[in-house]
Amino acid sequence: MDMKYLILSISLFLVYSFPAYSREIKPVKLMDLSNKEYKSIWVKENPANDRIYLINKSRETSDTIEIAKAAEVDTVKVSLGRFVEVVCRVRVGSGEHLRVTKVFCVDDNRLKESLSAVTFHESYSPEGILQEKYSVRIRLNYKNGIYSADLLESFPVRKNVIRRRVNLSFDSGKLIFFSGKHKRHVIVCDSDEKQQITEYYEVSLLKESYVYSHGVWYQRESECYRRM
Repeated sequence: MDMKYLILSISLFLVYSFPAYSREIKPVKLMDLSNKEYKSIWVKENPANDRIYLINKSRETSDTIEIAKAAEVDTVKVSLGRFVEVVCRVRVGSGEHLRVTKVFCVDDNRLKESLSAVTFHESYSPEGILQEKYSVRIRLNYKNGIYSADLLESFPVRKNVIRRRVNLSFDSGKLIFFSGKHKRHVIVCDSDEKQQITEYYEVSLLKESYVYSHGVWYQRESECYRRM
């Protein structure tokens, strides 16, 4: 066989015979907030395209939520039997470590994203010196038929460590956790597209701020709130 055809054959075999590596996490069971039935939720990751997928397969429906810009799953935790917290490692620059936590629930057989926040960030200088450290702990609560969440934000300032606890309410219609609801203008970004929204829910922390509008969570940046 001609050497160039042999090389071509090997190349085609490598491209088409081995799909991108995808790891499946053991499924978790969540109680549907509407009908109280338990649903199995699969978490799958695809590092090749920085995507994580949550898949809800039931007799009634099958839906998928995609988490973009997420390199791999760090942890998966069920809270209160009704919410799943997925901690994702995000690919960032050299000398940085970043994790985002997303909280999901199931309502009327559909997956819903209830909260999204940066929960860990470290950055180091080229010499290996720690320059920034930031963390947020999330605790979900249920009392007297009402859901809520506590966020404990922590970061150093000079020689002190700033700690602040923020309590979030739960909107049973939108199925999200929030600290405030506003009617004012903000700019949100999705890729390079910008648009103005006039009504939104907010999660306001000392160092970070997030808004929720029409099923999407956004994180504050210098020029806009960018889709997470």
